[in-house]
Formats: sequence, C-alpha cells, structure tokens
Amino acid sequence: LEEYEYEITRLTRLLLSTRDDYIALNNRGMLYLETGQDQKGFEDLKKSCDLSTTDPMPHTNLGRYYLDEKSTGLAIESYKRAVEIDPQNSSAHVSIADVLLSQRLYNEALHHYTMAISSRDDFPYFYAQRAKASDGLKNKENAKLDREKAHKLDPRRFRKTLWVFRF
Repeated sequence: LEEYEYEITRLTRLLLSTRDDYIALNNRGMLYLETGQDQKGFEDLKKSCDLSTTDPMPHTNLGRYYLDEKSTGLAIESYKRAVEIDPQNSSAHVSIADVLLSQRLYNEALHHYTMAISSRDDFPYFYAQRAKASDGLKNKENAKLDREKAHKLDPRRFRKTLWVFRF
C-alpha cells in the first residue's frame, strides 16, 4: 500500500506539469482503484479515455471499473471502444466475451472469443471460454475441440473431458 501511495504522489507531480498525459492518468486511476479510492480512480480513467484516441488500454481499464460496479452495459461500451481503437486487442475481445457469456449471449460471445484467439492463439483460457459458449449453443463438437486445445496448452489446469455445463 505504501508503494502505491508513493507512486500516486509521483504521478500527481507529473500531472501537474503535463495534464494531458493519458498514460499517467490511466496508471494513477488504476492505483486509486487498488487503494479503494474509487471515485478518484474513475475520474482519472474517464479523463484518460477522453484523451486517448490511439491506445485501447484506458478504455479496457474503464470497462473493468464499470464491470466491478455492475454496470455491464457501460463495461461493454468501453470494451467495444477499445476494440474500435485496436481490432486485434485480445484483452478487450475476451473481456466483452466474458460479459456476454455471463448474459448467455452465446453467439456474440463466441464471436469475440474467436477474435481474441485470432490474435493470441496461445492462451488456453480463450479456448476454454469459447468451449463454454459453444456448449451454450449446443455445439458439442466445437466445444470438445476447444477443450482439447485448452488442455494441450495447459494440461494441469484444463481437462479435456468431464466438463459439463448446464444452461
């Protein structure tokens, strides 16, 4: 916690001289959130997003904030903005997909998991989650293939079989 406070102070000093440094605002916002200063964190993330037109990270972080606040619609909007900025951003795609999967919007979730995999095909989590979306669509064969891929990438964490999802 002391390290966070030191870094918040350092970033605050930096922002006194460069108010439009969206990276510093993003980083300070995340530190505020980590230290329980949610309103300050939100304000910094929002300002960072307003300033950033080429970097998806502030939008992804704002989406995480909204999700923590149970504002799924705003979270999806922020993640979609991140995808607009960088269509290959696997983090934003999987974040959108996770929200959609939790809402049982399997087709849309499947699309975003597929997009995440197209840019990062080495993450077993992406395949495991896409398997859940396929299960929701009753596409057992694709679900099985994705579970097998997740298992191949990380055999200790992901099993090929015994995954039963009831929807």
